[in-house]
Amino acid sequence: MKHIFCSLVVVCSTLTIVYFMKWTEVDFHTGLVYATNLTTQYESVQQNISNETHSSFDHVELQSLNGGTSEGPKLILQWNFKNAPKEEKINCGDCTCLITTDKLAYNISSAVVVYSNKIIQELRHKGKDEDSLPTYRSNNQVWIFLNLESPTSLKHSLQSHSMFSKVSSKILNQLDFRFNWTWGYQRNSDIWGPYGYFNGTHAKYQNITIDTSDDQNTILNINFAANKSKLVLWAVSNCASWSRREMYVKKLKEYIPVDIYGACGELRCKKNSQCENDFYKPYKFYLAFENSICKDYITEKLWRCLVVWKVIPVVFGCDDYKTLLPDRSYIDVSTFSGPHKLAEYLKHLDLDDHKYNKYFQWRTQPSAPQLATKSLWPFETPRCQICKKLNTKFEEQIISFSETFNSSKYCQNLKVHYVS
Repeated sequence: MKHIFCSLVVVCSTLTIVYFMKWTEVDFHTGLVYATNLTTQYESVQQNISNETHSSFDHVELQSLNGGTSEGPKLILQWNFKNAPKEEKINCGDCTCLITTDKLAYNISSAVVVYSNKIIQELRHKGKDEDSLPTYRSNNQVWIFLNLESPTSLKHSLQSHSMFSKVSSKILNQLDFRFNWTWGYQRNSDIWGPYGYFNGTHAKYQNITIDTSDDQNTILNINFAANKSKLVLWAVSNCASWSRREMYVKKLKEYIPVDIYGACGELRCKKNSQCENDFYKPYKFYLAFENSICKDYITEKLWRCLVVWKVIPVVFGCDDYKTLLPDRSYIDVSTFSGPHKLAEYLKHLDLDDHKYNKYFQWRTQPSAPQLATKSLWPFETPRCQICKKLNTKFEEQIISFSETFNSSKYCQNLKVHYVS
C-alpha cells in the first residue's frame, strides 16, 4: 500500500508539472550577472537573516500549503542559495513563513528568490545555463530578483561574458517583465537589504549592532587614535574599476603613504589567518572607495569601518552618504578639490587626536537620516519583509529589468573623478 501511495504521488507531481508547463511555460534559461565579490555578498545576505527566529518545519505544515493560496504559512523558495539550511521556519512578529532550498517544493511556493550572483557563477563554471532558472512559473507565485551589484557592474558582466558578448542587449530585453519584486541595496527596492544600515540610533553590519545609547558613557573617554601608528589603508582586488578609483589613489600616494593589501598592492593577508583580524588595527583611515559611482551603492567596506574596525572611512562613491550615514562619521573625497587637499587634511587629523576623535562622537549623538524605503522598517530582515508582504494584500506588478538596473540613470560614468 505504501508503494502504491508513493507511486501515485510521483505520478501526480509529474502531471502537475506537465499541466503548468503546458499552460504557463516561459523560457527563463538566460544568464544574469557576474559578482565581483561573491563571497562577501553572499555573507551579507546570510547575515541579514540573523535576527529571525527560525527552526525546521514539518510535513504537517507543508500539507497546509497550496501554491501560496491557502491561509496557512507562506513558503519561500530560495532557488539557488547553495549553503543555506534546507528547511527553516521564521517568525516575523504577526506572521510566520517557511523557507526552503528544496526545488521539489517549487509548485507550492508562494515566492521564489533568485540570487543573480550565484546564477552567473554557475554559468561560468558549467559553461551552460541548464537549471539556472525555473522553466515555468505558477500564476500565484511572486518572483524576486536578488542583486547586490551596481547597475554598472551588472551591465559590464553581461557584456564581458564570452557567452553573452554578442547578445547582451537581447538578454537584458528577455529579462524585462520576468520578476515581480526586487531585493537589493537600493532604497527603492521592494525588499530592502543593504550591506549595512543606520536608523538614527543604531548602526548594523552583518550580526553586529551599535546602540548609541549604550555607548554614551564610554565613547567620550576613549582615544580612538591610540596605538594607531600608520595612516592610510586600502584593501582591493579589482584594479581597473568603473569609478577609476585607482587613479585617485595613485595621485594620493604622491602626497601621503597608502598601504595597499590585495591583488592591486604589495601586501597580502592569507585567507582565514590571524592577519585578517588584525591588519587594519594600526591604521587611522581606510579608503572605502567603491568600484562604481551609483545611487545608494555603499558596500561592506564602509560599514565594516564604522561598526567593527573603528577606523575613519574615506569615502568615494555615491551622492547619498548624508542620508544613509551618521553625521561626521566619514570623510568624503568629493568635498576636496583634489588628492593633495585630502592628503593635507588627513595629515592634519593625524597630528590632532581631539579632532580625530570627533569622527566617533556620532556613537553618542543620535540623528535621523531620511531613509525613504518601501520597507516597513529598516531593521526588519529582508526575509521577514518578504514574509509580511506575502501575508498582506499587495498590488501585482512586473518589474522592468532594464529600467530598474539602468546604469545610465542611476550611475555616473566618469573618466576622471576628483583628480587634479
